[in-house]
Amino acid sequence: MKRIANIVLCLTIFSVVRAELVPSNVVIADANEVYTFIEGGDFLEVKTTEQAVYEATRKAATVVPHVFYCDVISLDKVSGGKAQYKSINSPNVFHDDSKICFFESELKSKGAKSKAEFRRTFKDAAYFTKICLADIYPIRQKTVKFEIPGTRPDIELIDLNMPDSLIVRSEIVNPDRSRTITYSINRLPALRDESSAPPSLTREPYVLIKGYLDGLDGLYEFHRSRLDVDTVIPGVDAIISDVCGGSTSRDDIVNNIYKYVQEKIRYVAYEEGEAGFRPDAPAEVLRKGYGDCKGMSLLLATLLNRAGVEAYVASVGTDDVPFKISEFPILGSTDHMICIAPAEGDTLIIDATHEYISSRDIPAWIQGKDAMMYTDKGYQMIDIPVRGSEYAREESVYEYEITDGRLEGQGTMRFTGDNLEMFLSVVNDVNRTYKSDVLAMQIKPRPKVKVETSSVKADFVKPGVFELSANISDDNAVTDTGEAIYVDLSVAPETFVRRVNPTGRRSDYQLPFRTAKIRRSTVKIPDGYDVGELPEDFHAECEGVKFDCVFVKGEDGKVAMTKSFDVEQTLIPCRSLDDWNRTLAAWNEASMHQVELIKK
Repeated sequence: MKRIANIVLCLTIFSVVRAELVPSNVVIADANEVYTFIEGGDFLEVKTTEQAVYEATRKAATVVPHVFYCDVISLDKVSGGKAQYKSINSPNVFHDDSKICFFESELKSKGAKSKAEFRRTFKDAAYFTKICLADIYPIRQKTVKFEIPGTRPDIELIDLNMPDSLIVRSEIVNPDRSRTITYSINRLPALRDESSAPPSLTREPYVLIKGYLDGLDGLYEFHRSRLDVDTVIPGVDAIISDVCGGSTSRDDIVNNIYKYVQEKIRYVAYEEGEAGFRPDAPAEVLRKGYGDCKGMSLLLATLLNRAGVEAYVASVGTDDVPFKISEFPILGSTDHMICIAPAEGDTLIIDATHEYISSRDIPAWIQGKDAMMYTDKGYQMIDIPVRGSEYAREESVYEYEITDGRLEGQGTMRFTGDNLEMFLSVVNDVNRTYKSDVLAMQIKPRPKVKVETSSVKADFVKPGVFELSANISDDNAVTDTGEAIYVDLSVAPETFVRRVNPTGRRSDYQLPFRTAKIRRSTVKIPDGYDVGELPEDFHAECEGVKFDCVFVKGEDGKVAMTKSFDVEQTLIPCRSLDDWNRTLAAWNEASMHQVELIKK
């Protein structure tokens, strides 16, 4: 799932087209970038010159420098190789003005060097929002210079995630009040693509350009001018009648129309160029059967309004953007569009790009952010609430009886919120022929458990709650010694929380979202038996994640093992990874203890 365009969202030009082509023995020996703000014409422009010298440090290598351009960013000069020019996206999907220029540069031996240069013009400085200072290659030396005219004191450069001593900022104010701001970079490590790392803008050094747009009002005017599209949908009343069935309940209308859009329209991410800010007309989205976040949100809002429910589209920054719109009102503060249905005490935040959640679920990636909602009278800033872990819940219950030396019973799983979206996105991506097998595999508490495929049932029990059930048996969980029966109620280790190798890791460990996950296994105590001494309970907490494993004899003649974790804090600092790994190991070990059933 991905979001609205942001043309220069950390655009590093001297990188390769595909990450797998990045050679490990290349360094940027020297680089110079100059960004000059030019007044004149209808918009403030930014002229850029970007140069880099690559060097092979151990053996021959190939680098592929490239640069992005489009209708609002012209490509003025390219040097350093035989340039190739291609569109980024298929023209059959959306109108697309985004292009890429690249060339291959051979470094034929150790110590060999090559130079690349690109020059561009941002025809409207609104699109010039941030510059990343790091690269996929280590940087030996680099200078980044901004030249700002004296007539633009409103333009600010905000430094974020700057490492001590490796990047030094200096500023010169000239007699005409123009400013030259320079970043001198020395021996900066390469960007590192580590698994389960926080978004790059929370950890990598970059410069944010603020002040060109006139605050929130200026940002609103930019977005609002691009929302003037035809919202007429032929036959819309018939659609509403068919989808809503005459219901006048606000909840029913919203749920039915949201489900209609979820089922009717396929989400296709679109992120680049001028069209990355302009939605398709709702009628066109319906005709094609697919749309990006802007087109889908506008379609949803249009249908809701036609059905009598007040609704508007709104720009928002996802969790990839580490600041709010109100903090830095620039294009770089928004990368997604949603639909908001305001009501006193019951405002709904609806993400049309999510296929399975209900209209009352708020995806984790926009929780805690602010949204700019575009109304008939202007705009309104909406604070999106943060939901606790219980809103993205996954609960699995396995109820067994001992039959002929094995466990037999039923397993039931329930999913809500982001867990529901993640689960069904994976399952429904599988060929329909194998779906029952995939569902059977999902419900297994551990690998050797057998699932009766014909018994698998999977469906929504209500909007936003999905249930999966099946008959299961386990031939390897019961040991009968004659005087006692030992039962293994353990479940397989969790994949959502897992061990992280801290060796050489620079990034913190980022869990996907706040969630509560519960695994409960119960067994009916056979006649003539009682429960022996139960294993000790386990309780631990590490960096805002709670781990529990509890064994209980119930009054219903059953004994249960409940293993659970609760994530309220999703970021595990790198310094805590050893403690994290120890806690996980102890938690998993606690669930492996067997239950002893003793003859009376």
